[in-house]
Amino acid sequence: MELAGKQVVVVGLARSGIAAAEFLLRRGARVVATDRRPAAELAQEAVTLQEGGARLELGGHDPRTFTGADLVVVCPVAVPGSTLARSALTTLEALAPNG
Repeated sequence: MELAGKQVVVVGLARSGIAAAEFLLRRGARVVATDRRPAAELAQEAVTLQEGGARLELGGHDPRTFTGADLVVVCPVAVPGSTLARSALTTLEALAPNG
């Protein structure tokens, strides 16, 4: 998959989320990195993603963020059965053809 110019949402900014966001930015993706925690509770590397071009959405998740995404990367820290995961899935299903 060509990532340049794609809108990608990375959910969860622990180690794997930071690594995924950095990888995507290097490939030219437009990254929105989201985490339920505020900036003060995140590793400095997560906060500096913004300097690399990512848009940070911290302190909660806005379901509207997912509506324009070409790709959503859900990191292990974002538990599959969580409210966030259900919200993202519901939003993506509503956008799917025949959804």
